[in-house]
Amino acid sequence: MSRLMSFTARREMLAGIRQSYLDADWLGKGKVLDGFVAATHYEGKYACRLLNGTELRKSAQDVIDGLRVADDLLPIRLQGLDTDCGSEFINFDALHYCEDNRITFTFSILIAFTFCRFMLAPEAV
Repeated sequence: MSRLMSFTARREMLAGIRQSYLDADWLGKGKVLDGFVAATHYEGKYACRLLNGTELRKSAQDVIDGLRVADDLLPIRLQGLDTDCGSEFINFDALHYCEDNRITFTFSILIAFTFCRFMLAPEAV
């Protein structure tokens, strides 16, 4: 039975092989990627993004910067933000930004509906 690598070990391995991956030819990239996936148990596409350095990073500041850009580009004032309950939205920075700029902050109706259905009748879900 194989043991899973710790998150720290995965990140150290990534740092150690990323440059080799970037410098390799097409076949070499495949070999490095296959070894990385086998060692870390990451899904292939995610491992490829990590090795290329293009993994998605979303933070509260990224969301706030995006809201500022959207507010500048839209012909009307941004009045509401309906989220999917992602952790990049559920934080005090984003909430305070919305409060300061009088932006309504709500959660996805589908998620709220599912949550309410579960809480009211858990046997029906």
